Formats: sequence, structure tokens, C-alpha cells
Amino acid sequence: MNWKLDTYGATETAFEKLVRTEMYHLLYNAIKALSPGNQKVITMYFLEDKNTNEIARELNLHPSTVKTQKSRGLEALRKLLMNQENIVKGCNFSDT
Repeated sequence: MNWKLDTYGATETAFEKLVRTEMYHLLYNAIKALSPGNQKVITMYFLEDKNTNEIARELNLHPSTVKTQKSRGLEALRKLLMNQENIVKGCNFSDT
């Protein structure tokens, strides 16, 4: 999986831009809530497109440690984002 932050064309609607911006904001905040080690590995792997061995070399870690931090970071992100989803589901956005 590769999370590239692509530039969108002029055909993107204002609503689509709003949704994309909010999604990036939620992901950014969730990543910032991770432990420093998990945060660094997740950022390097998914946003900087580095592989496990490159991350291990740069952080002076064993590749298995990188894999563990990536796995734990993803699980923590799932929990954080599911919590965000549950908060949004509990909101009432109607005018009534």
C-alpha cells in the first residue's frame, strides 16, 4: 500500500477538496498521536515510500523491529481512526 499525496486536477469539486483535506487532517493527527518510533516508521514507509531495509538502515534498527513498529503503528492508527468514525457517527448534523 502506498499513500501518495497526489495533486488533484481542476475538475475536483469544492466538496471533494473539503473531504480530501479533512481526511488528510484526520490522518495527520492520528499519525501524530502514535509513539515516536511508530510515527517515524509509518511516515517513512507510507509517506516517504521507503522499504523496511531502508528504514532499518536510516534508523539503525533491525528490520524485524521496523516490521514490528509498522504493525503496531497500523493497529494503533486503526483504533484511532475507528474512534474518530464513532465520534462522527454520534454527531447530529441536521438543522432540526
